[in-house]
Order: sequence, then structure tokens, then C-alpha cells
Amino acid sequence: MNLLLINNKFLFYLVRILGILAFFALPYAFTYGNLLVLPDLLHNAHDRSEFVIYILMMGYFFLNIYVLLPFIYFKKKYSVYVLITLVFFSLFIYLTYYFQLHSELFSGSDSGNFNNDSIPTSPVSLHIEYTENIFLFLLIFFISLFIRTNYHLRVTEKEKHNVELSYLKSQIKPHFLFNTLNSIYALAVRENAPKTADAMLKLSGMMRYVVTESANKFVPLEKEINYISNYVELQKLRLDKSVKLSYTVKGSAREEIIAPIILIPFIENAFKYGVNPDEDSNIQISVEINKGSIQMIVENNKVTYTNETHEKSGFGIEITKSRLNLLYPSRHKFKITENDHYYKVHLIIFWK
Repeated sequence: MNLLLINNKFLFYLVRILGILAFFALPYAFTYGNLLVLPDLLHNAHDRSEFVIYILMMGYFFLNIYVLLPFIYFKKKYSVYVLITLVFFSLFIYLTYYFQLHSELFSGSDSGNFNNDSIPTSPVSLHIEYTENIFLFLLIFFISLFIRTNYHLRVTEKEKHNVELSYLKSQIKPHFLFNTLNSIYALAVRENAPKTADAMLKLSGMMRYVVTESANKFVPLEKEINYISNYVELQKLRLDKSVKLSYTVKGSAREEIIAPIILIPFIENAFKYGVNPDEDSNIQISVEINKGSIQMIVENNKVTYTNETHEKSGFGIEITKSRLNLLYPSRHKFKITENDHYYKVHLIIFWK
């Protein structure tokens, strides 16, 4: 594995070095008719000025890959990115014109060895210089865009895979299943037992949904709402009168689809950290389905809990936030409001 990693890094840098050398050699392959006849940069002002432009273009190439694309373009600051690109393009065109008219600044002190015939001064040669530099600028622009976009897509897919894998591993929570089964068992002992079959049916449907549907990228919204409703109904079995619970769903879920189990972690969190039999607890859950969006608000007061029941918090929430960023990158709003006694989640997902 280490040898493979070393080989990949070596290939990574080798390709870039060869690409840079090919970039510098490209103009000479066409200008002088023979790639082996390279100009003497110490005595040729024109080629020295072109070499400076090539160095600046390579600087733009790396600046575009490592700064402009990741921190401006992929952050959706398109107007800023276009403006900066136009500034660099204009700079290279200006430098081409400037070096044509002031090439003597780069001639050096040994003017006797300076070949004036190599400096193009006619409008035709100036047009050729413009064309070459425009071509080279567009070449490095599209190559850098391709390289960085390809890398960005691979990183995004890898992050998405890791998040989806983590989320699937975290779905079947033993503590919830055991607590629910214990509640159903206690219910069966207390009464003989018209509600037991219904509770077992709800639990069976939830487990089937997690196992079969959660592997899909999107599921019918109606199934997701049914899963949430069954979860809330089963949680009611273990709650007593000290818990004030409100759960409402408004709107029709028949025609929409949603990422599976994208809403439930916030509801689970409310029951996990908002219920204590020795304190008054208050949980309010509202889901509103509109034509263009779905809105969910989950509120609970914070209660004290024992070390035995307390688990590391935030894992499921962080996974869900990552999934929201990947699946609904510009189509959701998420806000958490909290203090020492109160916790509220407000989530809106836009369908399009």
C-alpha cells in the first residue's frame, strides 16, 4: 500500500513537470520550425520577454488551480471569478503589447550580440503574438479548470460515500430497539393486549424501512413521514404524563421525494436529550409540506440525564448536516437555536 502511494505521488508530480516543460516548448515547436533550435535567452530580448509572459502564465495556472477555483469558483462566487480571470487575461494582452514596443528594456548591456531581426515589429507579427498568447492563456485556463474540477468531483464523491456509509451504519440503534422492545413487553404484561400487535407492526415497518429503503438516494416523502409517525407513536409507549408531546404534519406528501432518514435524527435528538421521567419535559414537532418545500421545527427543553444514559452527542446530527450539504447544497436552510434550557431545530428543504 505504501509503495502504491509513493508511485502515485511520483506519477502526480512527474505529469505536472512534463506538462510545464511541454508548455514552455510549445511555442518553439511552431515558431522556429525546429524544436531543437532554441533561442539564446541571454542575447534575444524578444524571447526573454516571451519567457517572462510564460512564467506569469504558469503562475496563473497554479493560482487558478489552488486558489481561484477552490476558494472562489466552487464557493459560487462566479462574478468575482470571471472578473479576476478577465483581469489576468487583460494583463497578458497588455504585456504582449508592452514588450513588443519596449523590448529594448530586456536587451541587456551587450547590445552587439542582440539580434534585432528576431523582434517582430509589424502589425502582422504583433497579431501573431496576440494570437499565440491568447491561445496559451485559454489552454492553461481550460486545463487548470479540468484538473481542478475533476479533483473536486472525486473528493466530493469520496466525501459523499463516507457520509452515506457512516449514516447507514448509524441507523439501527440498539439502545432504541431495546428500549422499544422493553416498552412493548411491559405493555403486553399490563394489558392483554390489543395495542401490542399494533406496536409490533409499527416497529416491524420501521425496521423494514431502514433496511430496504435507506439504501436508496431518494424515497417517497410519504414513506419518510410514515416512518417518523411510527417512531413518535412508539416513543409515546415509554413516556408518562410528565412529558408534553405535540406532533403535527400539515400538507400532502404524496407527490414529493426526499433523501431517506434525513429528518429523523433531529427528532431522535429531542427524545434522547429532552426526556427525563423526574422532570417536566416538553417536545414539539411540526412538519409542514408545501408545493416548493418542506419545513420541520423540533423544539425541546433540556433536561438532566445520568451518565449511564448519556452517549456522545452530535454524531448523528453532524452526519445529517453533511448529507444535507451534499444532497441539497443550495436548497436547504438549517438553523439551531439553543441556550442552557432550550433547544430548537429549524430545517427547510426546497424541492427544486
